[in-house]
Amino acid sequence: MKTIGMPDSPPQCALGPSVASIATARVSVILPTFNRARFIAASVQSVLDQTVPVHELLIVDDGSDDGTSEVIKRFGNQVTYCYQPNQGKTAAIETGLGIVTGDFIWVMDDDDIVPPTALAALLKPLMGNERAAFSYGEMVKFRESEDGSMIEGDHSVYPWDDERPFYVKLMEDCFITGHPCVLARRWAMEALRPLDRSVTASVDYYLYLGMGKQGEGVGVEEVVLYQRQHSGARGPLHNRYREADRNQRWIESDRRLVSALLDDLPLARFAPRPDDERAARIQKAVIAARKKIWPVALVELEAALAIDPKRPLDKLELFVLSRCLGSRYGLDELYEDRRIIDRLRAICEMRPQETGIRSEFGRPLFHRIKLAIREKNWRELRLATTAWFRLMDTRSGVAALSASLSRNLSHAVH
Repeated sequence: MKTIGMPDSPPQCALGPSVASIATARVSVILPTFNRARFIAASVQSVLDQTVPVHELLIVDDGSDDGTSEVIKRFGNQVTYCYQPNQGKTAAIETGLGIVTGDFIWVMDDDDIVPPTALAALLKPLMGNERAAFSYGEMVKFRESEDGSMIEGDHSVYPWDDERPFYVKLMEDCFITGHPCVLARRWAMEALRPLDRSVTASVDYYLYLGMGKQGEGVGVEEVVLYQRQHSGARGPLHNRYREADRNQRWIESDRRLVSALLDDLPLARFAPRPDDERAARIQKAVIAARKKIWPVALVELEAALAIDPKRPLDKLELFVLSRCLGSRYGLDELYEDRRIIDRLRAICEMRPQETGIRSEFGRPLFHRIKLAIREKNWRELRLATTAWFRLMDTRSGVAALSASLSRNLSHAVH
């Protein structure tokens, strides 16, 4: 393997040349690793097996002491190896950016596998679209059986049918899971430098949000990543956390990342359609709520529903409101602080469409109730049901139940 030291100074940010075809694309792979000698060979080999050859594969060893370097030696000059003291994944990516020379950056995880056509698939939507900062594809989770074969699990669900702007959907949720799902133009990554090394959880979300401010994210409906599922500690040595603690770490990190955007971005960036302040404020509120930033969410909801009170909320606005209580991290803060539900009730009462608005707010709660019954999670059932009855009145409850029944019948027919 080729071994290099740390770069003296980062290169200056500059736009790369226009790329005419997939065959001429110069893709640099940065693979940060820390103590993954058990898995890294499969990850490296999957990159080397791409139908479109990569320009270079740089492995940034972030202080491993488990024999990772010995594993990497097997690949000879097909890879470049750089060792640094343990600082975390963000620092390792920063180091890599200072070394690689390609026009596209593909950050690879040290325990995952990319199918042979992944790079070709990710390059396709970038060809001829100079406004695109990065492309992204789908993911399948997997576990390894005792004999080493792959047992496939969940397939990622992306909002392909949701016609709202990409960045709006990204702020709501990091629906793109896993670094190798994304291929970035170099200029989009360089614009973020120096990277914030204090980000040790949600690193992928941090990069996507940053690059999404520079240009578009364009998707391809193909599987570009098999994400390995396994237990074990994560993060840099000074800030390790167990798999069981990941949710709380993600909540805190996501809240920090999105709070900065809520403060800094112009209102127009939140608009699900152009030039509509009410829809933009509703969307901003929903993003804040899903990230558990309730003071912002409630203020924006009140401001939104005070706009043009005689004009009913339309289908898009009601759809966005229906996502308000849909945080992927649960609703513990809603269960613990009844004042949030009380404020939501009062906000509903601001509009003549009160019944319909309550019904949309209540949809995620009703889903949680059904899920809790199915999973026999009696604690969640009690808490979600209590919140449901505190939010809903009789008419909105009936409307929500009727809408749910109608959706179920429609799904059964199709």
